[in-house]
Amino acid sequence: MFFSKKRFEKLSETYPFSNARNAASGTLKLLNPKEASVRRLSVLIHTVVTPIAETHIETLAALEELGLPVVKVLAEAKNFSELIKAKDDFEKSRFSLPYETDGIVVKVNQLEKREQIGFTNKSPKWAFAFKYAPKRAVTKLESVSFQVGRTGVITPVANLYPVEISGTIVKRATLHNFEEIDRLGLKISDTVEIEKSGEIIPKVIKVLRENRTGTEEDIKRPVHCPSCNEMLVKYEDEVAIRCINKNCPEQIELSLIHFASKGAMNIENMGPSIISRLIEKGLVKSISDIFNLKKDDLLTIDRIKSKSAENLINAIKISKRQSLSRFIYSLGIRNIGEYASMQLAEKYHNIDNFMNAEYDDLITVKNIGDESAKAIILFFSNESNVHEVRKIINSGLVFNSNKISNSLSGASFVITGTLKGFTRDEAREFIISNGGTVQNEVSKNTMYLLVGEKPGSKKAKAEKLSVKIINEDELKEMAGTK
Repeated sequence: MFFSKKRFEKLSETYPFSNARNAASGTLKLLNPKEASVRRLSVLIHTVVTPIAETHIETLAALEELGLPVVKVLAEAKNFSELIKAKDDFEKSRFSLPYETDGIVVKVNQLEKREQIGFTNKSPKWAFAFKYAPKRAVTKLESVSFQVGRTGVITPVANLYPVEISGTIVKRATLHNFEEIDRLGLKISDTVEIEKSGEIIPKVIKVLRENRTGTEEDIKRPVHCPSCNEMLVKYEDEVAIRCINKNCPEQIELSLIHFASKGAMNIENMGPSIISRLIEKGLVKSISDIFNLKKDDLLTIDRIKSKSAENLINAIKISKRQSLSRFIYSLGIRNIGEYASMQLAEKYHNIDNFMNAEYDDLITVKNIGDESAKAIILFFSNESNVHEVRKIINSGLVFNSNKISNSLSGASFVITGTLKGFTRDEAREFIISNGGTVQNEVSKNTMYLLVGEKPGSKKAKAEKLSVKIINEDELKEMAGTK
């Protein structure tokens, strides 16, 4: 699993990834399948566990005939001299590949011989990896520009005097964050050494201070967002500085995806693909714009037909009748999840009370600590955020009752199987709204496993850990709603 060079370059505009390998690894660990699909990983098969041919090369050829994506860059060496030649040839050609690689893997081709050679405790004896030395070059830092990621993080980028490295002309290099600039002691007009080692965007390795002339200038941190010109902020527990304007042009797509998600406003049919096309067409430039969409607007978008347009308009209309807790969660305030949103809704009852809440009062709310309270205060100190919240409310939002029971307070649940009276999301919201917490996996800290039809492996694990297993009726009885 990997990101192509082209795809990673695009992702680097919105995510603060240090390299393609870490980006792919992090994406595979995501719990949100929608977010993972938006990033668009690629796959090439390089190994098959169950033998389907006599050799490794024949196995890959068989898979390719089936139409599966396989690694095509390989060479067969029959002696040590041929192996060395293949290694040297690949070092020259690897930079033309559509993905990054920093080495080769040498394997025994005959599968039967692999079984004879065997394994160590950690790896096969019939294979080893060889990594090429990273490529470096010396150039000059001409200026520093600042990018806004989809999460609002400001990333400094080094603009360099063009230099050739790894077969390409390099004009830019990542600086990651301002702490890295301080660590390097970097200044404008410095002579720097850059490295390209398994990364799409090269990085600055060190400053050649002996080349300084005295005309170098300090790098000034931006005060305003380079995209929307709002004041930037820095949370105490972060290295990064951020733009917290939810309608910042560089952040609006991610803001809308979260706003429309199931746990938030739950706008059916408004997924990442639709949101992306709405933005591309210029139909949506802020969150509140979705409430002004008309059927005719949607029909201008490719592949959206009359019925689909009607369904989306209806879903937007339905979302206007909403619980206060879901609306608070939809705002995407840092550290404020679904459970915390419910606690805040129970405390403040209406949006005005919440928006005007002071720090000393916020920290009295269950699960709202120092950082969360500061994040809320900071969010509403941004006039653009306040204005947008008002616009959304004035579009016709009606808040349902959000009374929370404490009948499940202190109890932790995991859900498995198909439920009859709830969807998974409804069961989750029911538990949280009655004071309980919902976990993704069964552990020794889990108190109850809510089981529906055709439960998975979680049931067996719960039995092994002596976690109490309950059904929907028992859950409702515990909550006092049966």
